[in-house]
Formats: sequence, structure tokens, C-alpha cells
Amino acid sequence: MHIIPGQPPDGALEHERLAAIADPRERAVQVADVLAVLTGVVDALRSLRRSTVRELLNTPMTGTEVAELLGVSPQRVSQLAGPRGDVEAVAA
Repeated sequence: MHIIPGQPPDGALEHERLAAIADPRERAVQVADVLAVLTGVVDALRSLRRSTVRELLNTPMTGTEVAELLGVSPQRVSQLAGPRGDVEAVAA
């Protein structure tokens, strides 16, 4: 999926394609397949976000500066970074 800021993601086109499948059984199978792929992508992006936030917090940037960069609260930055000793979350 290619995302261009300010434009709908390619997923909008995929939704249209899936919605156009006449046979509900085939549509259900294909929707399930796409959801499985997207779930994997979301999980990978969450892990990447966590490791990236941790990386930013290991620079001279403050939590408040990271929050401003991401458009979230400093508390959310803390949540995204996770527990300090949580090595599995970074590697996952």
C-alpha cells in the first residue's frame, strides 16, 4: 500500500474492488485475506513506531519535543515508548 500525504491510501481502491465482488462468499474470503495482511502490517508498524520513539528519546530530544513532532501528548509518547526494560517490544 502506497500512502501519499493528502490523498486517500491505496486501501480505498482495494475497498472499492472488494465491494464490487458480486458473490458474497467470494467477497467474504477475499476480505478476510486482506484483513489478515493488514493486521500483520499494522502489527509491524506498531513495533516500528515503538522502536522509533525509543530511538528519538535516546537523542537530545525531550519527550515534549517528540510529542510535538508526532502531534501527540507527552503522556502518549511515554505509552508508545513502553516500559524501559521491555526489550521484546522493540525486537517484535
